[in-house]
Amino acid sequence: MDLYETIERRRTIRTFTKGASQATLKKIIVAGSKAASAGGREPWEFILVDDPRAIEKIADLKYRLNLTIE
Repeated sequence: MDLYETIERRRTIRTFTKGASQATLKKIIVAGSKAASAGGREPWEFILVDDPRAIEKIADLKYRLNLTIE
């Protein structure tokens, strides 16, 4: 599959039926760490959260913070 085809076939998934493996998570983090940043600073920090209650709390906090930004 070439780049154009990959872009054309991309889709958004909002609900996952199962978690990603450790190997898959590592690949995603490595790929994300190669993304460009302003001035080449690349100030990446990644935190994996697998506790559903913590994820819900983070999501709620982020939602409320977004309301104050607008």
